[in-house]
This record gives sequence, structure tokens and C-alpha cells, in this order.
Amino acid sequence: MFVATVLVLGCLLQRNIVTTEGHRGTKSNVFYAVHMDGGIRAARAVAKQHKLEFIQRVGSLEGVYNLRDSRGRSDRATFENELAKAAGVHWVQRQHSHYRDKRSRVAGLNHSSIHSTQRRKYAPDGHSKDQSLTFNDPLWPMQWELFAQGEYSSGVDLNVMPVWSNNITGNGVVVSIIDDVMRE
Repeated sequence: MFVATVLVLGCLLQRNIVTTEGHRGTKSNVFYAVHMDGGIRAARAVAKQHKLEFIQRVGSLEGVYNLRDSRGRSDRATFENELAKAAGVHWVQRQHSHYRDKRSRVAGLNHSSIHSTQRRKYAPDGHSKDQSLTFNDPLWPMQWELFAQGEYSSGVDLNVMPVWSNNITGNGVVVSIIDDVMRE
């Protein structure tokens, strides 16, 4: 009897280690973005009805709410279909977390000499004859991320001056730059 009990407990423990990938206290949370009518009260009611936790409204999006499911559900697809069919719900979307790692410097790259002649050619000097790249911004010379010469940065920058000088401005294009604050 003792051996059977130990065997069963061992199997249960092994199952727990496998499902948590060996991490103690692993708690699986699944987040949903839910678009629905009825405001915050209705969103709280739907969350309570489906045993979810109401987190908050998503930013300034009208009728979109963030809900958390901390229960381990065996058939998540069925649960999500039931949630999507709840009264007033237009759509449900499971949210996925994305982890970002800091980048390290590129090994073997001499950052001070990258396109150094090209950088000097387009760097602001106040005496530029090319008026198309002259800006009236008093802080323009300090914007090293556009045309670094090694004064303000490590040499890794956008280097957009040659592109702008060819009249490629990106007019009508939206570009987002995420600065990961890489430190040495």
C-alpha cells in the first residue's frame, strides 16, 4: 500500500513539474481584449459570469476591456467561443506577451569610422551651401541620432541625411523608433 501511494504521489509531482516547466509558483494568466456594448458595468458582469477578473478599459478605446483568466482551463477554445457569444460581446481576442531583450553592441565593428566621410559631408556646420537640408531648429546640431559624427553617440545612428539629400522624405509615411536605451 505504501509503495502504491508513493508511486501515485510521484506521478502527480512529475505531472506538476512538467506542466510548470520546473518553475515553482508558476501561475498561468491569460488576458483577453473584449469589445462589447454596455460600458464598464456590463464588462464587469461578463467577467464575473465567466469567472474572469476585470482589469480595466483598454486605453482610450471605447467599449474595449481587458479581462484576466487565472484558471487553468482544459478546453480554452470552447471557453473563448462561449465568451464571444455572451450578450453584447462583439469580439474576443486572446492577448500574447512578447518579451524584448536588450541588444548588445556589434562585436568587431569600429563605430567611430562607419561612413565617416559621408557623415562629415552631411553634418550640420552652419555654413552649408545646400539650403534644402538647413533647418531653423536651434537644437538641430544636437540631434546625433540623425547624423552622428562620434561626438554624441557611438556611431550607430539613423544616418538619414544622404536619403534626405536625394529628396526622399517619406512624406505620408509614419515611422516609429523604439529606443531600447542600450547601455554599455
